Formats: sequence, structure tokens, C-alpha cells
Amino acid sequence: MVLVILLMLTGSAGAAPSDTDACYDVVQEGKFSEAIAVCTKQIESGAGEKNITASYRYRGIAYLAMGQPDLAIADLNIAIKRDGSDASAYSNRGAAYMSKSQFSFAIIDFNKAIELNPKDDVAYKNRGVAYMGKGEPDKAIADFNKALELNAKDDQTYNNRGAAYIAKGKTDKALDDFNKAINLNPKNDEPYRNRGAANMAAGRYNAAKTDLSKAIELDPADSRGYYNMACLYSLQKKANESCSWLQKAIDHGYNNWDKMLQDSDLDNVRSAECYLKLNKGK
Repeated sequence: MVLVILLMLTGSAGAAPSDTDACYDVVQEGKFSEAIAVCTKQIESGAGEKNITASYRYRGIAYLAMGQPDLAIADLNIAIKRDGSDASAYSNRGAAYMSKSQFSFAIIDFNKAIELNPKDDVAYKNRGVAYMGKGEPDKAIADFNKALELNAKDDQTYNNRGAAYIAKGKTDKALDDFNKAINLNPKNDEPYRNRGAANMAAGRYNAAKTDLSKAIELDPADSRGYYNMACLYSLQKKANESCSWLQKAIDHGYNNWDKMLQDSDLDNVRSAECYLKLNKGK
């Protein structure tokens, strides 16, 4: 099953250099494609020095949101070169490195962001995610703890810390965190999916099914919910049901065949005709 499902969150855009900064305004509205054009125009216009520096940062954030981390890093490099005291630029560049699974570079940037702004809970949270990427859950938990000290109502941090507790085999603590995340934001599918995985690992199959069903209801496009449901039925030695959910996972974009072949949760269906047919048709 997919036990650890972590959210990678971009650092904040930071304060606008002026109340009329169009580049900042469009980024804050989440219109990232439009923001790239607006920020580019502002950079090329030769506007004030502070506005140009900020525009590189905002355009970098927009590129990251559009799934173009290399372009984001290039812009954020310029922003940092022009203003080395910009904590947000380091935080966002760290997020871009993290999206490329370059966790060591990400941690260096989050360290600098935290040095410049020790009250940035997002930098602590993202550094925790980077530590999880490096397989260091103890350091991740320490960062998630600090992030929650700074922002005790962030459901995503509880979700991430719960995933870290799962990595350490502390299922009860993980469930507590997923419960808190759900109470804070019952519309987020991630903690339901994670709680379902935790319940599955503890052998609470009915509870796991309820959670995974809710996760699928909230985000029917996410293949991980279907995959976890396939694992759940496999653990119960219900091969046909498991294959059916596995097919749904594939139909919704699941393509991690290496994991599928190695996942011990699917061992009970390996020899089933339906599983062999699915694997043959990859």
C-alpha cells in the first residue's frame, strides 16, 4: 500500500513591494500562467529595482506552481543574487529542489530561510518533508513539531507528521495526527487516505475501507486511493476484488509497476489469474 503520502507546499510569496504591484497581485490570485506574462513584462520594463527583484521571485513561484521547477530555480537564483536576505526566495527555491527530489539542496535552502525568518512555519514543514525524502523521519518529526508550534491549526502539517510516525511504526501517534488533520479540514482527502493506510497496517480492515472510500469520494481522480483499496482486499485474500480495484487504479493513472511487483500487500494475489492478466497487459 501507499503508506506515506506527503504534501509538498510552496513557501509564501512574501510581502508586495508596493500596493500596486501587478505581478504580486496575480500570483496571490493563483493565476500562474497569467502571472508569468505579467512578471516578465515588469522585469523587461525596467521598473524599480525592488519591483524587478520581487518579480523574479514571483515568476519563480508561478513557474513552480505550473510544474516547471528548473525555470523556477533559474528565476529564484536571480532573486537571491539580487537580494540575499529574501527568506521567501530561499524557501521557494527549496520547494523547487524538493519537487526534483533534490532533498539535500532543498534542506540547505530551508536552513537559510529559517535563519532569515525563524517564524516561517512553512519552511520548517517543507524541511520536514525533505528529511522524509531522505529517509530521516526523526528529523522530519522535529521539524513538524516546530511548524506546529508556530501554526497549530495547519492540517497539512499534522498529516505530514502522521506519515512520519507511520515510517517509525508508531501507528497510534499517526492516527492521532490524521484525526487532527481531518478535524481541521474534513475536505482534504490526504489524511483519510493516510489514516486508511494506518488502519490497514494495524489490521483494522473495516475502518481502513471506510477511510479509503472517503478519500476516493473526495478525490476520485487520485489513483492512490484505488491502489490502497486493492491492497486492502489482497490482505483479506479476496483476489477478484483486489484485481478490480487495481484495474481502477491503473485506469486512473497508476503506473508504478515496480512498486506493484514488490509490494508485499499484494502477495496474496500474485498467482491469481486476474493479477497475471493485469501485469501482462502493462
